[in-house]
Amino acid sequence: MSLSTPQRLTVTVSALSPYGEGIAVADGKEIYLPQTMIGEVLEVEVGEPFTPNSKRCPGKVLRFIKADPHHVLPEHYECAFYGRCGGCQLQHVSYEQQVAVKQQAIASALNEVEQQVGPECKLQGALAALVTCTSRPCRFKSLRYFGTDEHGVLTLGFYAGRSHEVVPVDSCPLEPERFGELSQSLLKLCQDLHLAAYQEPAPTPVGRKGKSKGKTQEQAAVSAATELAATSVAQTMSQPQLRALLWREGDDGAILGCLVLTQQPADNIEQALRDWAQAHHVQSMALSVNNSSGNALHMTVSKSLVGAEGITKTLLGQKFRFFIEIRGYAYVHTFGAPICIYEILL
Repeated sequence: MSLSTPQRLTVTVSALSPYGEGIAVADGKEIYLPQTMIGEVLEVEVGEPFTPNSKRCPGKVLRFIKADPHHVLPEHYECAFYGRCGGCQLQHVSYEQQVAVKQQAIASALNEVEQQVGPECKLQGALAALVTCTSRPCRFKSLRYFGTDEHGVLTLGFYAGRSHEVVPVDSCPLEPERFGELSQSLLKLCQDLHLAAYQEPAPTPVGRKGKSKGKTQEQAAVSAATELAATSVAQTMSQPQLRALLWREGDDGAILGCLVLTQQPADNIEQALRDWAQAHHVQSMALSVNNSSGNALHMTVSKSLVGAEGITKTLLGQKFRFFIEIRGYAYVHTFGAPICIYEILL
C-alpha cells in the first residue's frame, strides 16, 4: 500500500467487500480495511487509490477504538498464514458470526435471482438446507499457484490478498490433509524436473512521443538489457511453465487433480507425472494447457494421465461426478443427466 500522502481518519466499518474486507466511507473515499468487522470504530491511515482517480482506497488500521465482541485475536487464528495468504478472509471472525455473514450473502444472491426470474422459483427455501461445518477439514477443493521465491526456487501456494504474489503454503488446516502432502510431493518432483513457474508479463512502459536525437550510453545499456531479457523470456517460454494445481476430494477420500501448464510437456516429463500420480494413488489426474498471457485459467486442452472417469461426491444426498473435460471445462454430472457446466475447473 502506498502511503506517500498518508491521511489519518476515525471511521466506522459499514459493509464487507467480496474479499471479506471491512468498508468504511469517509471524506469522499471508500476505505478497504482487512481483518475488520461491520460496526467497528477504527483509527486508520488511508493509502493511495487502488487505481488513479478512484474513490476506493486501501487502509491500514492504527487503533481499534471499538472492536466487535466476535473479533478473534491473531493468537487464536486457525492458520499461521492468515493475513498474508489470501485463501481465507474471515478467520478474524468467530465461526458463528462467519456463518451469519455467509448466510446473509447467500440470501442476498438468491433474492437477486428471484427478482430476475420470479418468486415462483422459491430459492430462499434453499437456506433451510444449509449445512454448517463445525469440524475440520471443511473444504474439499483447492487451487494453488506456482511462483518463484527470492532465491529463484520454485514455490507453490496461494495468492496474497489483492495480489498475484504467491505466498508459499505447505498445508491448510481447512483442507483435507492429503492436499498438502500431495502438493509438497508434486512440488518436489517439479523442482527435480527443472520446471519453472509461469511469470506474468510486465506492463509495457509507455514512451514519450517525439523523435530521439540518439541514445545515450545509459539508454543503450538499458536497451541491451531489455533485449537480453526478452530473449531469455522467449527461450523460457519454449519450455512448459507451471501455472496452477487443482485438487478436489470426493467420496471415500478419492482425489481428483489437475496440473495447469503453458504447453504440453515432453514425453519424459509427462511419464514422470503419470508415474507420480499412480504411485500416490491419485484416482483422477489430468494435465491442462493455458498458453494465454495474464492470470485467467481458461484452458484450451486437457489430457488425462490417470483415471479418466473422474470422481464422485455426495452433497445433501445427491451424487455428483467431477472430471476434467478435454475442452478445458469441468462437467458436473448427476448420474444420468448433466446439470451444469462450469468454466475453468471445479
